[in-house]
Amino acid sequence: MESNALGPDRPLGTKKPGNWTNLGLGLSLAGMAVLSLVGFFGIRELEMGAHWVDHTFGVIQGFQKTQLGLKQAEADYAKFLLTHDEKYLLTLRKGLDQADRETQRLLQIAQGDALPLASLARLGGLVEEKATLLERGIQWSREGEWAKAVEELQSPGHKALDLEIQNTLQDLSKMESWSMKVHQTAQDTISRRNLEILAASALAALAVFLGAGWWVHRQTRKRRIADRFLKSSENKFQALAEATNEAFLTFDEKGVLVSMNGMTEALLGFTREELLGESFILLLSPRFLEKRG
Repeated sequence: MESNALGPDRPLGTKKPGNWTNLGLGLSLAGMAVLSLVGFFGIRELEMGAHWVDHTFGVIQGFQKTQLGLKQAEADYAKFLLTHDEKYLLTLRKGLDQADRETQRLLQIAQGDALPLASLARLGGLVEEKATLLERGIQWSREGEWAKAVEELQSPGHKALDLEIQNTLQDLSKMESWSMKVHQTAQDTISRRNLEILAASALAALAVFLGAGWWVHRQTRKRRIADRFLKSSENKFQALAEATNEAFLTFDEKGVLVSMNGMTEALLGFTREELLGESFILLLSPRFLEKRG
């Protein structure tokens, strides 16, 4: 009487096909993770570049609003001198307030900017000086000194102040524009580098995915060939077992009877339906034989 402790389901030297599938899936997921990581940092770089552009335009717009406020104040001052209408003083002070607010805002948002804070502070001082001159002219006009008020507007000192304000605003605007161009050039370089890395990562991920797919296909094919060979061996084994004059039984690793030949039925006097699935120990016990007999 022969027995096989391995059973018909797991031949020697075979591995679970799920191991290769899991390996291929893991490699594919790793490639996708690398690709996603590179894409994430690339998007962050683009967002930072867009934020810098918005910041630069905000600074330049602040310079324009400062200049516009001062021009409005000076125009309203001239209208007030010509018409003696107090309503122009309201819009004059609005223009001065706008110029002052913008210079203060520029000082706050320019922290970490390429603009020198000393130049911005100087701009704020010039705006205050301009406001002081206009207020002094208004005071002279209210005291009836209209000629002095007009002279204040046409004085060389006032014109020199306007020229210095204009030059300071132009210099700061040019510096901010230059800073934006430099930053944009650097950002373009970084973006190209990120695109190259992204493309390389995509190709690497694709290569890993294809390689993993090929590897899984190869191992699966080997498994199918081994299964066919095993099935053929099992059929031959079963045919030999049925042809032999000896009892032949096969047990799995748990000691459970999984197959038997016809000679075993004849010798034991039990059919296969009665014995298959029974334990090795139970089949050999006297209590089992007495129960069946």
